[in-house]
Amino acid sequence: MKLLQKLEFDHISPHKAIEFSDKIIAILDVFDIHAGAATNFKAASNNYKTVMGMVSVAGTSEEIAEADNLADDEWRALDLQISASLTQNHNAKQRDAAERVFSVFSKIEDPTDLPYKEEYAQLAFLLESLDKLPKAVLEDAHVIEIIKGLKQRVKEFNALYSDKIKTSNEAEITLLRQTRINLDNAWKKLAIHMDAEYTVHSEDGSLKECMIKLYSLF
Repeated sequence: MKLLQKLEFDHISPHKAIEFSDKIIAILDVFDIHAGAATNFKAASNNYKTVMGMVSVAGTSEEIAEADNLADDEWRALDLQISASLTQNHNAKQRDAAERVFSVFSKIEDPTDLPYKEEYAQLAFLLESLDKLPKAVLEDAHVIEIIKGLKQRVKEFNALYSDKIKTSNEAEITLLRQTRINLDNAWKKLAIHMDAEYTVHSEDGSLKECMIKLYSLF
């Protein structure tokens, strides 16, 4: 059973992430969960809150993070559609087109957890590479509209980032981004740990109740 691993909160706003973190920690404390993954999650949460309260660009960073979340969602939608098209064994045309798209798409790793400059450099490279494919291939793979959406989100993010960075400290924005990534990764490790514990100790009523409460947050 991998309940918690299916749940992510790295798509939500920075302040919402703090709210979720506090609720998760409260549940862990109630059920006396003190595993290393729980301790690391608490430390990542505290660090994120500290940085949010310390830097001067928290509001700016939140606006930028929201734009980044939208671009990330479009990248994930493209990833899912390519994967779906690759499984179309009854439609060789769609599958073959998807294989050509995948040969380009797979040249970069998941960029969504990279620092902003690296992420958008990767996305720019990806979009330029996809543009070199025939339009008919993109249409046959059912990805052309998603690619258009990704281009738009990348354009919007770059415009916002360029505008905001003029009046903000780039180092602070980068710090906030990194501490948020650390928090997201700490949650993923905690989710893996809790799912593993529940798989082994599913008869533990307290652990089951803890898992239900964590799952209900989402």
